[in-house]
Amino acid sequence: MNIYKKTIFIISLIIIFLACFFLVQGLTNYHNQLRLRSDRDKRQIFSDIKEIEYVAFTPYTQRIKSLLTIHPEIVRAFAKQDRQALYRLSLPIFRAMRDENPFFRIMHFHLPGGDLFVDMYQPVDNQGYIHTQRPILQAVDRDKIQKTGFEIGYYGALWRVVQPVFYNERFVGSVEFGVNAEQLIDILKNNFDLSAALYFMSSRWEKAEGVTRPFIRSGNSIILAQPGSLFERAGPVFRSGGDEIKIRVGDRRYLASAIPIFSNYQGDTIGGLVVLEDITGLIKDANRFLVRSVAITVLVLFVSFMVLFLVFYGLVNRMEAYRRGQLGLIRKIEENKHSLELKVQERTQMLLEANERLEKEVKEHKEAKEAILRHELFLESVFNGIQDEILVLGLDLTIQAGNQSLYRQNRLFSVPGPNKCFEVFFSRTEPCDGCPALMAISSRSLQRAQVERQDLSGNIRYLEVFAYPVFDEKKAVIGVVEFLRDITEKKKTEEEKERIQDQLIHAQKMEAVGTLAGGVAHDFNNMLTAIQGFVELSLMQVAPTEPIYRNLKQIHRTALRAADVVRQLLLFSRRQPMRHEPLDMNRIVEGMRKMLERLIGEDIFIETRPSDKPALLEGDRGNLEQVIMNLALNARDAMEEGGKIIVSTSLVTIGKEYCDQYPYARLGYFVRLAVEDTGKGMSPEILDHIFEPFFTTKGQGKGTGLGLAVVYGIVKEHQGWINCHSREGEGTIFEVFLPALSGDLLPEAKNDDVTYSCKGKGQRILILEDDEAVRRMAATVLQNAGYHVFEAGTVKDAFELFERHKDGLDLLFSDVVLPDGNGLSLVEKILNARPQLPVIMASGYTDDRSLWKDINARKLTFLRKPYKLKELLISVNEGLARAWHNAHSQ
Repeated sequence: MNIYKKTIFIISLIIIFLACFFLVQGLTNYHNQLRLRSDRDKRQIFSDIKEIEYVAFTPYTQRIKSLLTIHPEIVRAFAKQDRQALYRLSLPIFRAMRDENPFFRIMHFHLPGGDLFVDMYQPVDNQGYIHTQRPILQAVDRDKIQKTGFEIGYYGALWRVVQPVFYNERFVGSVEFGVNAEQLIDILKNNFDLSAALYFMSSRWEKAEGVTRPFIRSGNSIILAQPGSLFERAGPVFRSGGDEIKIRVGDRRYLASAIPIFSNYQGDTIGGLVVLEDITGLIKDANRFLVRSVAITVLVLFVSFMVLFLVFYGLVNRMEAYRRGQLGLIRKIEENKHSLELKVQERTQMLLEANERLEKEVKEHKEAKEAILRHELFLESVFNGIQDEILVLGLDLTIQAGNQSLYRQNRLFSVPGPNKCFEVFFSRTEPCDGCPALMAISSRSLQRAQVERQDLSGNIRYLEVFAYPVFDEKKAVIGVVEFLRDITEKKKTEEEKERIQDQLIHAQKMEAVGTLAGGVAHDFNNMLTAIQGFVELSLMQVAPTEPIYRNLKQIHRTALRAADVVRQLLLFSRRQPMRHEPLDMNRIVEGMRKMLERLIGEDIFIETRPSDKPALLEGDRGNLEQVIMNLALNARDAMEEGGKIIVSTSLVTIGKEYCDQYPYARLGYFVRLAVEDTGKGMSPEILDHIFEPFFTTKGQGKGTGLGLAVVYGIVKEHQGWINCHSREGEGTIFEVFLPALSGDLLPEAKNDDVTYSCKGKGQRILILEDDEAVRRMAATVLQNAGYHVFEAGTVKDAFELFERHKDGLDLLFSDVVLPDGNGLSLVEKILNARPQLPVIMASGYTDDRSLWKDINARKLTFLRKPYKLKELLISVNEGLARAWHNAHSQ
């Protein structure tokens, strides 16, 4: 083979090799770019999903704690296992969360051990529904701390947070929130053009009970997708290693990626998201690139061969001539070679020295760059670690940067530039009035302000803003940095503290009024006791035909009415001991009418509508009168321009249909008390809170918010319930339902003549009473009845009388509150010496000073002043009879 053919062959091989090399290199670079783009997209999707997961689920861990702190009435109802009260108090909160987030699925209250107590989503199916097999509930019962994680259940995959509940440091159960994990899918569909679905390990899915959610099996995993969807048509989308795979669905190509993000409360991964990314366009681009590259390579080879064939002959000739000329030059080059080698050695040494200096400079530059990078990363970590929102603004208030707290609080995924701050956060076209940023720019100093801003949920947030001007090296202002601190809870706490303090002061004033009323009532009771007693003694000594008999009778009736007024006055003190007895609600309503007319005023008309039959029930008269009075006063406050109040009673039978409508009602026969007004009415939002303590719609200093709470407590104490129906502008009606007594009439009162048959036989009675008029009246009554009476005005005198006549006394009749002590202490000393001595206690006080609870606990006879003569005589006769029976039965 001659030089010509060899040269052609070698050049051809070189051209072919270079063409193939560049073709392969181009395809490799293209596929590397595709792979890098896919990895970058996957990292971005994973980062966005984690951010979405944090925004969608994490806030509920704090909200479930806030629920138990802000609403102690819910904790009390849960601790008392009052299902109706717990459901009623929690329902507004559950509805608010459902309205705020449609994916908020469950709100459960579990008793210790895991039994479901209240299911806010299906309250009818509460009883008997047990979750004792759920590991997260068992963990909370065991550890008594909050647990969070994903679980598979009846409603599919939910993110759950379970918070233990303590009442007075006692574990009473747990409360659970659940958010549907498909919220992530909904957000991904709205923010990214991706097909995504939830997936879980088959081993985890098969352990779940009662799951009705449709699913698709793919390898060793379960995909939560509808049959016939893209995921079912895609076939298996998982490999044993969990790497990405390419799949074909019809004429489209997809890249399937599994992102494990779901962990249970123990931190074990149980599933995640499977994402199908459409790469049909990328594959088509790759095929087009391959076709173009092959075509261009073939064309280049053809052109190269043609050019070589045409010009090679001339080149060979010129090269031959050039070779001959070069032979002469070679000789000259050989001559200069030695001198050139010396110069090359010299220049090489210079280059080595320069290279060492350059390497040193490069090393120093690299170290400085790494130090700057570390410092920037440190500053970025500090910047994003600050929990307050930080906003960097330009001179025109354009947003330039923000920290992670700013993104989380406002659910942003990047800096919302180049918009201005007032456009993004306040939807304004001009800067806000009193903008601290503009003030900081103009004053070149720190500015502080408080602003209100509406969050994405529509709630008002109060922010404390610190604006700092930013200077350049020439001390010129080039921007401003704003620090925004959320003080909403602090502001609400301060307002609530101030409101409660005002209510406390008002409550203390009302307590002082009640104390005064109790003290005044005591003095009146003593006076009325003496008046009633002496009048009754006079009536016994005057014939009914004499003119003075009528006057004495009128005085007696007036004294009885005065006693009723004192008893009604004590409604304000709320200190009467509760005493249940058969009552007629019709009589109570009619007896309260005159007092209500005086309290309500002349511009409001009061109408009473009693039932046709006696409305009999068992209860405490004073407490029921207080219910009527509080409801009437509440109705009066709703009618500032006058109106009408209707107080009615009726007998009703409660059936199943009514109980279905009001779950806290009961079947049976009830007395219905209704108080209706023609006032301004109430909105549904106010109706949800009217029975809460300290809740009031009245202005500053005009109400404590305790009236309806007291009514609710009294009604519950009487085993009843209360309903309220109201609409704005249409008035309000309160309905109280109390258990009715069977029968048509109250027990008949004993005839006064019977009391006068309670004659004594000389029994000796010791009377201890500090009020001389009352003591004289009681002694006269007993002496006239045939008893021998010893009188004492102090504890000391009474004890001295007892010591002198210890074995001869038959009964002790003592007041409770005395100048030098209390009667109950004296009774205990006397009973230690004479355990079988009958004792009768009396008092004009109705609060704790009457020692009612201690007297009742010792089962002593108690007379409340003012008492009637017949009550005194009957009590003495019964006490002596019991003592005689006990002495002869032993």
